[in-house]
Amino acid sequence: MENLIMNLFALTNDEDFEGLRKFHSRSNTFRVCGMSHMELWHSNFMAWLLNPNESHNLGMYPIKRYIYALINSKVEGDKKTLLKALKLLEKSEEWHTEVDTEYPIGNNQRIDVFGRYTNNEGEKIVLTIEQKVNAEISDIQFSKYEKWVKERHIKSNELENSLLIFVAAIPEKKIKREFFHGSLWFTLDYQVVLDEVLLPCLNHQDIDIYARKTLDEYIVAIGTFINNEKLAITQEEKEIVRKIKLKYGKTLTKISELFLKNKETEEWAYARSLVFKYQNEFESIKSILLNDEDVNVNWNYRGNKKRNVECLKIRINGEEIKENLLVDMLREAIKKADEIKEIDFERFIGFMPGNKAINPFFHDDHMQIRGSCFSITSILNGKQYYVESRYSNKQGMKNLEVFLNEIGFDVEYEIVYKN
Repeated sequence: MENLIMNLFALTNDEDFEGLRKFHSRSNTFRVCGMSHMELWHSNFMAWLLNPNESHNLGMYPIKRYIYALINSKVEGDKKTLLKALKLLEKSEEWHTEVDTEYPIGNNQRIDVFGRYTNNEGEKIVLTIEQKVNAEISDIQFSKYEKWVKERHIKSNELENSLLIFVAAIPEKKIKREFFHGSLWFTLDYQVVLDEVLLPCLNHQDIDIYARKTLDEYIVAIGTFINNEKLAITQEEKEIVRKIKLKYGKTLTKISELFLKNKETEEWAYARSLVFKYQNEFESIKSILLNDEDVNVNWNYRGNKKRNVECLKIRINGEEIKENLLVDMLREAIKKADEIKEIDFERFIGFMPGNKAINPFFHDDHMQIRGSCFSITSILNGKQYYVESRYSNKQGMKNLEVFLNEIGFDVEYEIVYKN
């Protein structure tokens, strides 16, 4: 016990650990405004970067890097269109460019970033980007966007001279391979965007000095924690964590072993309290070392002290959904219900599921939510709504049941506990 206390004290007071804390606490405009998790801000930034007419002074360089990143990524798909686009970008010097955010396509639906690049010979590159941060992926939404873009160019007789590129910019953990496999959509996670697009642009010799500051702030923003996850990790942060691992690898392994056993000893309680206190730092260490495949960490320091839940189940109209975590169950069940009925979420803003509910279940403004939440993009109108998720498993499942009953579903739920 004494050795662990001393080692943990040395770890959390080490200069590199302190450097990691300072790295996470850096301020930036996106974070100060509380908008680092809002898709619109990410879309506005990307539209600015991919528009050669903007003030960054990079011309077509960002769009070339973006296409190159797609070609160079590990995602599946026919990359012939991407190669043609890259060749076209190299061939032509002058381009007429239109890049819009929230481009309306009817039925209250909007494309996050819609870029049209036309050279003097009338050849076009059409870039459709859908940004996802917290919101879940809807294959219906992606299919509608793809269909609209195709029909638009068929009607204007421009399809033959246009290279249509569809990109889903999504956190790597949210990419659903089964949907994107075989579709026209390419996935590009934020780590690839950082490494292959943002950093080369930041280091470009022609970048405007003020644009460099904007780009640097955005890089800081996507490296901050959003709902305990990062969109991307910078090389600077990786190097700090690797230094910590070199000095305290045995201590990190000891913590891992304690949480893997999940036995409530005095050592376990002390380690748990410190890991919780420095949550961002330990989450960063865990994610980077796991990515390096260098250490087996299984830190479940938020585990239930009472009965450990094995899984949650719910049947909606006879179809079963099974998840391990409440937030995943709420997200998947509401998404499934929306796909079936296209829910009018507006009528549920402020909805109180029952007498024991303390807070409304649905919000249209995340700033109204004190606890944890996640966002849902409505199929009906394309707007984002926010769902409270800081409940006990029992209360959360009851709230879900009441809501689904309210919109006409017959449901049965079960909380399965470990023996």
